[in-house]
Amino acid sequence: MRKHPWGCQKFAVSGRPADMYGGTLAGARGLLFAPTTPESLVAESVARLQPDSTRAIIGDMVALNLVKTTRVKTPVLVLGGEHDEIYPPSVVHKTAKAYGTRATIIPDMGHSVTLEPEWPTLAGHIVSWLKEQGL
Repeated sequence: MRKHPWGCQKFAVSGRPADMYGGTLAGARGLLFAPTTPESLVAESVARLQPDSTRAIIGDMVALNLVKTTRVKTPVLVLGGEHDEIYPPSVVHKTAKAYGTRATIIPDMGHSVTLEPEWPTLAGHIVSWLKEQGL
C-alpha cells in the first residue's frame, strides 16, 4: 500500500481492483503476483477479478475498532508472500510481532498466494501449523 498509495486510494473509493494496479497485466503482476508467475495465470486471474465492497474497504482502512492483539490468546498463524507489494514481508513481520508469534514468508509468492503456482507450499505450511497446534 505504501508503494502504491494513489492506486490504493482509488481502489478504496471505487472497489475496482484495476484502479489499484493500473488496469494492465504488468501492473497486476507487479502488485498481486510473483515475477515468476506465468503470464497466462496472471491474465486468467485478472479476468476473474470482481469489484469489492467499498464499504468494507473503507471500514478496514479507517477502522477505529482495532484488534487489541495483546488480548488474543489463541495461536495465530501469520503468512506472507515474498513478493507481496500490498503487505510486504516487513509488514507481515510487524503483524506477527504484534501477535507475539513469528511470520513465515513464502518464497516466490506475491499477494495472491492461493492463485500462485507454488500454492501447495503455502498449503503445506498451513497443514504443518495446524498439526503443531493439535488440530
